[in-house]
Amino acid sequence: MAKTNTMVWVLLIIAGLLLWRGGIFDGLLSGKEPTSSTSPAYTGPDHYTEDTTVTLSSWDLYAMGTEPGVGHLVLKRDGERNVDYAEDGTFTATPGDQYMILLGNVTTGGSYAPFLASGIVPDKGTFTIAHGLPAYDTSIAFTYWNENAQVNTAQAMDADSSYTIPIRFQASDNQIYGNPQCKKDNLLCIEGNSTVFSDFELSGETTDGAPTVFNPLKTNNIVKCYHWDKIADNGKYEGNVVVKTASTAPSATNDINITIFDAAIDYDADTLELIAGTTGSIVKGQYNTLTPICSYEDEDNNDIGDTTSQVYGISVS
Repeated sequence: MAKTNTMVWVLLIIAGLLLWRGGIFDGLLSGKEPTSSTSPAYTGPDHYTEDTTVTLSSWDLYAMGTEPGVGHLVLKRDGERNVDYAEDGTFTATPGDQYMILLGNVTTGGSYAPFLASGIVPDKGTFTIAHGLPAYDTSIAFTYWNENAQVNTAQAMDADSSYTIPIRFQASDNQIYGNPQCKKDNLLCIEGNSTVFSDFELSGETTDGAPTVFNPLKTNNIVKCYHWDKIADNGKYEGNVVVKTASTAPSATNDINITIFDAAIDYDADTLELIAGTTGSIVKGQYNTLTPICSYEDEDNNDIGDTTSQVYGISVS
């Protein structure tokens, strides 16, 4: 029995010496957690996924059962610039890669307004960048009323007078004129013979110069241009055109023309950078954090709208 007790004490003393040499007692006596030289701090990359499969996808914004079937343009991402992908196309990225992509890029789609997606690839095996896209409207309805409230009927005008003519643009069902991410960036230009008209105004809207892509019907015409908002899915834009006549009264040959231009997301075709003035920042885990700048023509004065300009008229008598 004595031998047994002696052996137990010997084993306990040996165990105590081992614990003391390992620093366990130091931690316990100091009130700190024990340390171990066998568990160094992790110094690898800040993600656990080696590769992420990214899918680019879209659907019709106003008719969700419809597939747009359009392509997508990668403006830039780490290691890639200006590359087109088909609908539901994929590429391999590394978590943390930044990207800027036009879903439904008009150069490969042809009938849908694109959506700017930007952000950072998350730390996961698969990631889908997707958004609804609206079909763009190539024939919006235009209506005007003369001062007798007659629909689409000529307005009689005298010399040196002022007239207010209500107008309305209405988008087609499930379609858009303009871009969902753009604000009041569409342009409307009012044009008439300077011999009989002295001024035009789209009441309450911001004026702007005529774009280079605008071709007046006559060289001596007066032209005044204004910004107006996008319209979509049977939505309406209603405004008032103020017409001031000159010392010579207009006649039936002096109709007023209204030309409209739709705005699109604007980026530099050479550098693939968004046009200066873009606000927002790339935030991890989010890809729609940039507010794009929109325009109807690019830095080379090309019409960049999703549709070509459309011309309407107000008849005069």
